[in-house]
Parts: sequence; C-alpha cells; structure tokens
Amino acid sequence: MTSRKEDVAERLRQARKHLGLSQAEMAARMGVVVRPYQSYEAGKRLPLAEGLAALAEAGIDVTWLLIGDGQVCREAPPVPTPSLDVALLCEAVRLVEDWLTANGRTMAAERKAEVVSTIYDMTADDAAAGQPSQVARVLRLVVGGKDDG
Repeated sequence: MTSRKEDVAERLRQARKHLGLSQAEMAARMGVVVRPYQSYEAGKRLPLAEGLAALAEAGIDVTWLLIGDGQVCREAPPVPTPSLDVALLCEAVRLVEDWLTANGRTMAAERKAEVVSTIYDMTADDAAAGQPSQVARVLRLVVGGKDDG
C-alpha cells in the first residue's frame, strides 16, 4: 500500500508531464527551487499551498492531485460566445466599401477584414453605451477623407 505522499508524488509527476514541463520548470511554476520540488516527486514532502494554487491557475485539478478524485485538468468553464449583430456587421462592411469606392481605392482582404472588425467593435461599443456611432466620422478622418461633421 502506498502512502498519501507517494500518491501525490505520482499524480504530481503526471501533472508535470501533462503540462509538458521539466522538473525545473514545474518547480519555477510552483514558486520553489528544484530540490524541494524533487522531494515532492520523490514522495518525501507534500507541496505547499502557494504551489498548489499555482498549479490550479495552470488548470490542474488540485482535488485530483491531493486525493485522486477527478481528472488531471479541471474542465474549462464554457466561454460565452458573443452574438454577432449581422446588421451592424453589414453596416461596417458598407462603410468600408463605400469609402473605397468613393475614393477609387482598393484594400487587401486581410486589411479590409481588420478595418471592418475594428469598425464593428467600435460601433458595438457605441451602441452598448447608448451613444450614436461616431465610426463613419472616424473612418473619414483616419483614412484621409474630409470630415463634414
């Protein structure tokens, strides 16, 4: 029968390998020098709270590490997907296309996507703040058109 320290040592080794770290890198991640870390993996000592907190921040399930319940990594909480306002996106595309046409210019697809994305974000921020969009005015100023406002 293995001891608690030996069980933790084995799971700590698994966690380190899961993170793809050397012992020195894992020690640094946990805020200790290599020798104390090696004593954790040898089953001679248990990690301190600060080290466990650092592992938790790295995604390691500390409950699993200490008692073996669960998995190596905590499941990441679902990331909310922001909804896309298609009408707002179309308006951003229209602003860029209209400006390019009016000024006889072209723009590489990557650059155009970046400009449209920025306009969309700015317009969404204005709408969220309950303010009228200043994007068309800013676009004219930034890309060299004249500002009539």
